[in-house]
Amino acid sequence: MPKAKLTLTIDDRLLERVKKVSKTRGKSLSNITEDFYKKLSASGGQFSLSSELLGCAAGNLSKKSDKEIKEMYLEEKHG
Repeated sequence: MPKAKLTLTIDDRLLERVKKVSKTRGKSLSNITEDFYKKLSASGGQFSLSSELLGCAAGNLSKKSDKEIKEMYLEEKHG
């Protein structure tokens, strides 16, 4: 299938976080973006991230409560 180039503008901090996700998954940003768009278009725009997040907590996070994970997230996001 032919591919087209796409230029996106996103927040610098978001880009850095997405790059980390990309590295941990061993996928390029293009692949991650394309996968997201495939899921979004297949769902008719009603894409739910819950299926993506199910089972994502591994290692140290698997031993933490939802509240602890949320606090960690907020601390990282807002400092």
